[in-house]
Amino acid sequence: MSENENVSQEITTSFPNTTEVRYDNDLNRIPVGFMNESEQNMFFAILSQVKDTDERKTKLSFNQIRELANFQKTSNKELVKSLDNMTSKLATLNVRVQNKSEIIKFTLFPTFKIDSAQQNLTVAVNEDFRYIVNDLAKGFVTNFDIEEFTSIKSKYAKTAFRLAREHENETFDMNIENFRELFAIPKSYRPTDINRTILTKVTEIMQNYFSPFEITAIQDSGKSHKIIGYRFKIGQRILRNLSEPRQISLLDEQN
Repeated sequence: MSENENVSQEITTSFPNTTEVRYDNDLNRIPVGFMNESEQNMFFAILSQVKDTDERKTKLSFNQIRELANFQKTSNKELVKSLDNMTSKLATLNVRVQNKSEIIKFTLFPTFKIDSAQQNLTVAVNEDFRYIVNDLAKGFVTNFDIEEFTSIKSKYAKTAFRLAREHENETFDMNIENFRELFAIPKSYRPTDINRTILTKVTEIMQNYFSPFEITAIQDSGKSHKIIGYRFKIGQRILRNLSEPRQISLLDEQN
């Protein structure tokens, strides 16, 4: 490898572009629902900045992350703690993607560097993951504004929102195993618990974003009537009052 190639791989970008999150639908099959609300906000805020670039690393200041992810706590100590928790969880996530001839396993981001002194985060994107955010010409894409995503105050509803953006004006089924994995449902939850503590709240929230929005249980046709999956009925997106695309300030205030 030439010296120039080494240099180009280490280029970093310090400034975010817009707040649009856009990625290949394959990401909706990767279970990130185990992260809490704040961690999901930061994850997709970062994702909004690594799209459409061939650069190996992306650098964001703490202030940019705080603004993009709508992180309300003002101290950098709290932000570092949340970033550390998020990156630790992502490090345990081994992604598996399968097509007709290949099975690929990889981590999304091989390197996270949290620099408290310089007050920034540097992210290295796995080359096997890059197609998720760069190779979007085939058209199977989920997109939304990070401001709209951070307005959703439920980690379960955030997962439902992403699926709804993919399947707008569609009805689709999901088996119970995939549902539990994608939504990170606690193993102790029975179907009645899922309906009472999750589905009712998710439906109430999502009806502010899509009309109609319904989730109904699919039961086994046998005598047990065991719940074997869920049916999602997604209607038209309700346009919200967002300034699109919203530009983020490039000023790095040192707080």
